[in-house]
Amino acid sequence: VGGVLFVAGAAVPGAARDLRHDGVGHPAGRVHEVGAALMDVTAGAYRGATVGPGAVPDWAEKPLLAFGAAVGRGLAASGYRGWFDVDFVVDAEGRIAPTETNLRLTGPSIAFMVAARLDALRGAGHLVRIADRVELGARLPEAQLDELCADLARGCAELGAVFVPAIPTGAFDPAPWMGVLVAARSLETLDAAEALVRSEAAAVGAMFDAFEPADRPPGPARGAGERP
Repeated sequence: VGGVLFVAGAAVPGAARDLRHDGVGHPAGRVHEVGAALMDVTAGAYRGATVGPGAVPDWAEKPLLAFGAAVGRGLAASGYRGWFDVDFVVDAEGRIAPTETNLRLTGPSIAFMVAARLDALRGAGHLVRIADRVELGARLPEAQLDELCADLARGCAELGAVFVPAIPTGAFDPAPWMGVLVAARSLETLDAAEALVRSEAAAVGAMFDAFEPADRPPGPARGAGERP
């Protein structure tokens, strides 16, 4: 028998609502703490996550990490080895409630791994946001998608951020979209980079305007029985 868990949302708009802890069970039975993430859950659907210093509010991070570590120790004691996460929601009073544990890699795992790689290459302190669905203003074949990603990488670099394409496979869908990651050393720069990416992605239809002149004359009339 299934059930539904309802937790009233945070009283302050924009306050932390959906959180998670990620860890890895090692072969020796130890637990490696990967970190905490703030998830973007819209209308009940996961849309992405932000990881890194300051992504999760201080008041929530300590209990979240402590509970996740305890779950990890229990999993390790039972013989589980590998990546796991624990998801949480926050109610209107600021209380944190665990909701589920996943014994696998999930979307935010990618953000954690990109953050670790950027920290190794460029120094510690990267915030990384993965946005699983960025709407495109037009269907883009592979070559045009590559051009867009190159433009977005340059635009983000000018802001002091890093752009990484994550899910290119939806770019030629009837309702086109793509998944991306952006990284920066501050939440302000991260927000600016995401806003740039979403704006430029929504505007890509403009590149095809030159092929659709508004004053194009109508084509010749077809004769009876002529195939369209």
